[in-house]
Amino acid sequence: MRIHALKQQRKIVAPRRLRKGGKRNGVRKRVHSKRTFVQRHQVIAVISALGSIAGEHAGALAGLRLGTQTLLEMAVDRVAKCAGGIVVISADEGVDAARKILGERAVVIGAQSFNLSTILAGIETSEAPAVLLHDLAFPFAGPTLMTKVALGALEQGAAVSVGPPIMNVGEVIDELVLPAIGGTQLQSVAMPQAFLREALRELSRKSGTGNTPAEHLWKALQAEGEIVLAVPNPRFNIRIGTSLDWLTARKVIWPWLQSRNKPAQEGSNTPRRV
Repeated sequence: MRIHALKQQRKIVAPRRLRKGGKRNGVRKRVHSKRTFVQRHQVIAVISALGSIAGEHAGALAGLRLGTQTLLEMAVDRVAKCAGGIVVISADEGVDAARKILGERAVVIGAQSFNLSTILAGIETSEAPAVLLHDLAFPFAGPTLMTKVALGALEQGAAVSVGPPIMNVGEVIDELVLPAIGGTQLQSVAMPQAFLREALRELSRKSGTGNTPAEHLWKALQAEGEIVLAVPNPRFNIRIGTSLDWLTARKVIWPWLQSRNKPAQEGSNTPRRV
């Protein structure tokens, strides 16, 4: 699949719906009886390959393998289904290795942290209105989830995936993330996340500092009055932070997903459960 150059040719500030019979290079999402499209040139993705397993060097997650691919390759291939440009943030010492693995599928830059300044530097030449953030610590985010998050950003200004209340807790009511005040609606906010590019630039201008961590950007934008849309997070988009998490992902979750996605054997009359 060809990845478009980061310098986009057209500037689009709102989602477009394609006419019937139009180009079929969009990602579909059903909205009631209609289909809304996110075209890849509307989204620039930034993937953090800085994550590490506890006790190992920074960037260790990028080299871990699931089947025949590294986590980095798997993430880039999935993101490419909904983003026209991909920027990978790697530790300085891992830039050459990442470029060798990815080739022309993504632009690889060196950095020490996944924060607002790094993100803005990575998307400087892009005109895509939506910025999708992905972290290899949450490896099982699929194209469907990323598409929903990108759509949410284009429609509302900001969108995040949410799950059980473990960290970065907010209160989700009517699909919006609100400041946590307690109760039964508490959920954690994780990756992927997506924001309007101009909202991030405005936040940088107003705050005067770019060291806001990527995972806290939704709070900073919310404080500026941005609406944050909550997108349900699939149960297998777990966070890998320890060796035990990785073993669970590799030995249990990944084989289950592979088996689930295998086509039915020829001659078998037994329907495959989805």
